[in-house]
Amino acid sequence: MQPSKDTVWQVIKSFEGGCPANVDGNLDGDASTPDPYQFNFTIPADFSAGNYTLAWTWFNRVGAREMYMNCAPITVMDSAAQKRSVAKRSSYPDLFVANINGCTTTEGVDIRFPNPGDVIEYDGEASRLAATDAAACTGVSTAWGSSSATAAASVSSTTTTAAKITATAPVVAVETSAATSSVDNSAAITTAAAPAATMTAGHPNGHQQNAATTTSTTTASSAIGTALSGVLSGACSPEGSWWCNAGTSFQRCANGVWTPSQDMAPGTVCTAGQSSDLTISLSKSRRDEQRMRRRQVA
Repeated sequence: MQPSKDTVWQVIKSFEGGCPANVDGNLDGDASTPDPYQFNFTIPADFSAGNYTLAWTWFNRVGAREMYMNCAPITVMDSAAQKRSVAKRSSYPDLFVANINGCTTTEGVDIRFPNPGDVIEYDGEASRLAATDAAACTGVSTAWGSSSATAAASVSSTTTTAAKITATAPVVAVETSAATSSVDNSAAITTAAAPAATMTAGHPNGHQQNAATTTSTTTASSAIGTALSGVLSGACSPEGSWWCNAGTSFQRCANGVWTPSQDMAPGTVCTAGQSSDLTISLSKSRRDEQRMRRRQVA
């Protein structure tokens, strides 16, 4: 099932604090840096067998106010011990959405989701967690799809697994950005007018950067001409297109306007210009550094 703008994502577990990284600042920008953090989940027994989209969403604690989301198609199969009842799905909260819809989270604190669902895991430092009566974001929020939203992530695997999951394709990152410090994660399940719902969850790291990605140049109504550098602002099209500013920073066309410029992760560059994909590769200095290391080892 392919998610759309009308997809409703249903939360199955919330992680508050320390996810996807329990650190004070940003993680090391080196893609080879080990990631010691693991977050487990179980598909609830009341989701019927079928094809789903599993998504993992999270909010960074430091830096620009952003929301991240990774998705992957999965297949859920009935366990031998239990059958599922689709009717129970309405008990799951909808996905919390912020920083892209007029409601902004507070920097420096771990979000306490307004409706996290029944399964919550608390990670990170207790002193960083927002107060119980604190708003998750400020401003007027609009929900994902047709519902009001609140974040969550999948169910812990410390309980009995209710279903087997088979990933039918690699995880696809909806948004690419430099690694950020501890964030609040969420996994949810999306339901459309079809027998199978879609489900949200992804890799907690959140980085799906592929230097081999083909970049296809598009024409924008915001008329950037032949220039390949400079920060863009105002109206843009087509929706979802990327702008790489001289290889050192990037923006995206979201909700018809250009997002604020963000620097590339240390040691990486993007292919300059506007395109439907953001192509990321190692910078020349990083490639030279890796070659030097290989020579020293040899």
